[in-house]
Amino acid sequence: MANTSFIHKLSHSSRGFSATNIKGSFNGSDIIRQYNGIDNRPANFDNLFDIHSGLDWEDNLIRLVDTTSKIKPQSTKFIPTENEMQLIFGSVNRALSFITSESYMELYDDLNSRCERCKNEITVASLIENTNIRGRLIESLITADETTLQFLRKSIKDLQHELPVYDTRNGLGDYSRSFDNADTFTDIKTKVVYLSSNPKAFNIDKFLRHMAMDKSVFLFFFIGIDEDGIFNTALCSVYHTTLIDNMITQDHWSGCSTRGVVQLKGAAIDEILYDKDFKNTIDPTRSETYLRYLLSL
Repeated sequence: MANTSFIHKLSHSSRGFSATNIKGSFNGSDIIRQYNGIDNRPANFDNLFDIHSGLDWEDNLIRLVDTTSKIKPQSTKFIPTENEMQLIFGSVNRALSFITSESYMELYDDLNSRCERCKNEITVASLIENTNIRGRLIESLITADETTLQFLRKSIKDLQHELPVYDTRNGLGDYSRSFDNADTFTDIKTKVVYLSSNPKAFNIDKFLRHMAMDKSVFLFFFIGIDEDGIFNTALCSVYHTTLIDNMITQDHWSGCSTRGVVQLKGAAIDEILYDKDFKNTIDPTRSETYLRYLLSL
């Protein structure tokens, strides 16, 4: 399988090759033969395509431009100061404190309320085959103000062309809300449980940069959808043990000017959503070990 996720670089590129001029071709030797321990052969194509579907075009573009021409893209590796390092590791305790606070339930109720007001539209959107469009649509429905929500409802049949475009280059997550004890960034993830997928979790440098803020807390709001519609939601810390154990780091970013991206194994999200008594569990030691790993990339 050869696509933007499974090639190292372009062997032949156009003059002035850059992120805005990406004409080129690749040789057979440019195809990645093994991806995160998975052989690139027909028996694994479904699994590999699930991984590919969870990545953004922009993420792969940055890597391909960098490895092909050594042109430095706009995104660069975040190098934290000593004080920022302390704040990054302190984000684990901030997460522990937040998930046991009233603010956590206030945020969860807020997101559930937003989900409830457009649950019928979310169910319709879950039928869209294109995972990128489906995800953008549902994120837009939940985070939209009332005027935008009415527009989306009226345009639901043609949303592939009508979706609002948000500039997320400097942001983390889809929904931000500040509390006295935290500045929260929440990424909204819809999981259609009868479809396999490995959605993008976060851009590593963007994540580290935000965790270097003194009150930052990062969470995922998972929306579980089955044949009958929404069956459960979960507001999950990025440091929840099940997630930490099921994060996929794209190791072929090694040597690039950024650390790359992390994906979540879809089966782990299913496990969380099927747990009717879900509670966040954070192991500080494992979380800090994972942070050290991300910083080492």
